[in-house]
Amino acid sequence: MSNKSVKRRSTSAKVIDRTVGQEKRLFCVHCNIETYHTVLAHIRCTDSEYFYQNVYDSEPDFSVDYWEDFFTLQCGGCRRVSIYLTQHFSEDEEWAGEKFFPHDPDPSRKLFMEEEVLPPKIEKIYDEAVKAFDNGMPILAGMGIRAVVETLCKACDAKGKSLASRIDAMVDKGLITKDGAKILHSLRVLGNAAAHDVEPHTLGELTAAFDVIDHLLQGVYTIPARAKELPQK
Repeated sequence: MSNKSVKRRSTSAKVIDRTVGQEKRLFCVHCNIETYHTVLAHIRCTDSEYFYQNVYDSEPDFSVDYWEDFFTLQCGGCRRVSIYLTQHFSEDEEWAGEKFFPHDPDPSRKLFMEEEVLPPKIEKIYDEAVKAFDNGMPILAGMGIRAVVETLCKACDAKGKSLASRIDAMVDKGLITKDGAKILHSLRVLGNAAAHDVEPHTLGELTAAFDVIDHLLQGVYTIPARAKELPQK
């Protein structure tokens, strides 16, 4: 057997009893505030790689470790149970990831009373864009906003060789005003930056974009639908 560098890997999972009963102050997605959570269970999963100079060495030259701590928690406020995950990497002491399961069950944005009049495709894309926004994925949220604009143009049968020309066609069809078209063009540019330049937008920019989308969808779908419910002459 020839000498060569080798690596071996080991994984493990063990129960950590000493933390059971301890409290962690964390944000509760149900109470919408920071509360004390009691640890009901704690499991640590470790994934290690050991590197050797050659196959004959019994002691590794160095190792790399990655571990995850899974905490089953109960909120002291609402009493609901959730799972809290923390992630760590031995080669970067400053890096730490964290996740909650389940995530916030209520979307941060929801169109009021629009679901019954929105085309299913627009409703689905809108919801997915909101989920990307809620999960801290600004690039995907920006792309989702652009997709809403494009789907809106197709649903309104606004034809053109590009999204820009289809937006202008909506003005010609009387579906939106020229000011509305300027807003759609701004959202198109925002989405293009996310899709082509992989450029994340700020929380304020995305919030404003969703505000505009809500207003436009109400103008194109909700208001005409509600107008039909009024007494006709």
